[in-house]
Amino acid sequence: MRTLYLLSFLSASLTQFAQAEQSELEVVEVTAQFRTENVQDVPIAISVLNSDALGDLDIVDAAAMSRRVPGFTLAEFSPGQSLFSIRGIVSADDGAGMDSSVVAFLDGIYIGRLANIDLDLFDIERIEILRGPQGTISGRNAIGGAINIITKAPAPDFSAALSLTKGNFDASRIKTSIEGPLSAAISAKLSVSHRQRDGFTRNVLLNEDNQDEDKSSIRGQLQFDSEQATWRIAADHSEDDRSDMGRFPVQNGNFDYINSWQSLGGDTYRSTSPISGFSRGEFSGLSINGVTRFDKGELTTILGWRESDTDWEMASVGAPLGGNYDLDNGVFGADVNDDIIENTRQYSAELRWSARLSDTLDYTAGLYYLREKTERIEQYKLDFNSIDTGQFTLGNEVSEQLNTTRSSAIYAQLHWQLNEAWKLTFGGRFTHDKKQGEIASLNCGHQSNPIVTASSWCASQQGSLGILQQTFEIDVEDSWQDFSPKIALQYTPEKHLMFYGSIAKGFKSGGFPGSPGLESVAQKAIEPEQAVNYEIGLKSDLADNRLRLNTSLFYTDYEDLQVTWFGPSELNPGFGSFISTNIQNADIQGAELEFQWLANDHLTFSGNYGWLDTEVNKFILNTFAGELDLSGSELRQAPRNKGYLALDFDYPLPQKMGSLALHLDYQYIDEQLSDYINQNVILESHQLVDMRLAWRNQKESIQVSIWSKNLFNEDYVQHAYVIGPGIIGTFGPPRTYGLSVDWYFE
Repeated sequence: MRTLYLLSFLSASLTQFAQAEQSELEVVEVTAQFRTENVQDVPIAISVLNSDALGDLDIVDAAAMSRRVPGFTLAEFSPGQSLFSIRGIVSADDGAGMDSSVVAFLDGIYIGRLANIDLDLFDIERIEILRGPQGTISGRNAIGGAINIITKAPAPDFSAALSLTKGNFDASRIKTSIEGPLSAAISAKLSVSHRQRDGFTRNVLLNEDNQDEDKSSIRGQLQFDSEQATWRIAADHSEDDRSDMGRFPVQNGNFDYINSWQSLGGDTYRSTSPISGFSRGEFSGLSINGVTRFDKGELTTILGWRESDTDWEMASVGAPLGGNYDLDNGVFGADVNDDIIENTRQYSAELRWSARLSDTLDYTAGLYYLREKTERIEQYKLDFNSIDTGQFTLGNEVSEQLNTTRSSAIYAQLHWQLNEAWKLTFGGRFTHDKKQGEIASLNCGHQSNPIVTASSWCASQQGSLGILQQTFEIDVEDSWQDFSPKIALQYTPEKHLMFYGSIAKGFKSGGFPGSPGLESVAQKAIEPEQAVNYEIGLKSDLADNRLRLNTSLFYTDYEDLQVTWFGPSELNPGFGSFISTNIQNADIQGAELEFQWLANDHLTFSGNYGWLDTEVNKFILNTFAGELDLSGSELRQAPRNKGYLALDFDYPLPQKMGSLALHLDYQYIDEQLSDYINQNVILESHQLVDMRLAWRNQKESIQVSIWSKNLFNEDYVQHAYVIGPGIIGTFGPPRTYGLSVDWYFE
């Protein structure tokens, strides 16, 4: 409650202190429908974070972004596997032949792999988070929602920026950019970002940091402008190097791991895994984005290439297996090491034509093609570590997957202004997806199998835990097609008030499960997902454009939601195997509220609230122990209540000494289910407070700020999963604080 008392006290004090002058809220423009519009005129539930908000809130990754958006949650299994959920729709299977239900678009380029979607957010113009199925024009597999990331384009005038940050955990950050004209028609821009810090968790058994950060990114752009066309070429590259996640036992399974963890010094932000882990990734991209203007309309061309290479090894339990260790003799013990190497290359092309047929009728139509090739090698290793031997592998199992996806689509959307008050939007998208794959499963203990003896991955000549029960090699192939329509009706009785209702269908293609332990499982494709979303909403600017209030009510009928979990199987009841399947049917309903109130020229309140009610209607599993009916369960990562409240106070100092800006926000996330089979895997509710106090000079060319995240140092579990040893979790970040200095040059 102390956080709410603090907000109440500050808001009352600042309201009395601030001047009574009145102004208006700024117009927020978006391109969610492939044209520049006021977000208040778009019949979609959209949250927008512009460049100022990203800077003031210090949003540099998806975790910080998700906390400011209703219905949006994120759980980080590892740096290479962030699980995005919008309105309870989430994908957890990271197999080479599977996709995410929540996707990102970087300047129009589709990014769907879980390993690639959590981008480094620097030098960004704005982020548009579209909630609910976006199957018509927003691209492939956006059945849960879409995150449109629009970078800052090169400007025709010279400018430069530099930002330096120093914080606790020896955190250091630097961001810089320079832009300007190369000629009358050509502008260029170069942006660089680097972040690093020590780990905020510690492996006290091995005396090393966990959950540290070392990430560098660079982006270069060229823009060509003429009366007839604008073309932009962009290239980006980033490298990410981190240590283990520092997992720990939350609830015991087949052994008292909590006692072992605590006996070895395990505690909040303290891990006791006997083995070391890491996460490394390199990500690159090249895009060409052009708009050619004709008398009758505009032709948009988007060409993209992206490649990623990731390699990570993570301890799975966070304590010695079976409690077997002997510190007196330098023996740390063994843990399960999840080792993944993945390479993804994708090429995409999109042609889009936008035109106005009359004063009341305009449309957009387009063609889309994507080719994505993913090679993924996942090992389940039983690693042992001691002072004398170092860390080595006792036994391992290997899942090799090579998948090629080809996706093509044609889409169109029409906007018809029926009269001054009524507007109709309707459209559709036809999609054809095809996936071809090669799957190999190797249990290195199967030494009589020629597949194992011929493999270079089985140097241990021993199996590990029977996660992959069979050894086999197969080829798989399947294809799916879908038509996703949308219709929306808007009613605008006056300039700053709009009601809307919409019906939209979303689609996500099927695929092949990751790490199948049985050949029969590998051969069976996972069914595609389909969802129909019914939504009504209100967007309003009230009180002389000083109060913005947006609400939405929605109901989603979801079929064949793709799910994966780790659970016991007939051949491995003691530890478990990965299982992927579909929830036959689920209902999702909810309400969302977003507001912004400009109390006066200096004081602004903003916030949002999301209420979510999810239920699995039909989910029956055939297990070795019999039929398991999970109907009635809620969906995972779908908190019933999620809220955000912020206060911003900007006050000019006398005698042209600049201004002070205070930001304070409160974030609340309700408890969330994190596994279907074991309903005890719950992420507990938690609340966080962030603050920032900044001074700007009169010209706003210099800013100095002090900031803190998780101000009251609340400890919480941000992700949990279940394996044989029990429920395993990772801690969310503790209190962080620092000093930032920003310079702007023109």
